[in-house]
Amino acid sequence: MNGIATYSITGRVLDRLRQLDMNTSQLARIACAFDYPCSTALLSLVLSGKREFTAFTGQKILELTKDLCELKDFYDKQGIPLAWGASETGAEHIALLLVRRRADVACAELDAADAAKA
Repeated sequence: MNGIATYSITGRVLDRLRQLDMNTSQLARIACAFDYPCSTALLSLVLSGKREFTAFTGQKILELTKDLCELKDFYDKQGIPLAWGASETGAEHIALLLVRRRADVACAELDAADAAKA
C-alpha cells in the first residue's frame, strides 16, 4: 500500500475506494459537489503517499467515503447498482442521492428518539 498505514485516514480512504470500486476522479467530482477542497491531483498525491490531507479535508473525505459505502450498500440491497458518474452531472446526482439518504437517516433517528420518549 505504498507505505500508507492501514488505519490512517489515507489507508481507510484507499480501502473504501476499493470497496466502492471507485476511482479518484469520481471521488473528487463527488467531493467537489459538496464544495470540499479536493481534486483528482490532490487525491492522487495523498493516496500515493507523496502528500497528506489537511485535518479538515481528510476528515471530510473520510466521512464522505463512509457515507458513500453506506449509500452503495443501501442501493445494492434493493438491486440498484450505482454509477459513480463520469461527469459533473453524474457526481451531482450521486451527491443528491447522498443528501437525501442523510436526511432519511436523520429523520429516522429523530422518530426513534421521539418514540423512546413517549
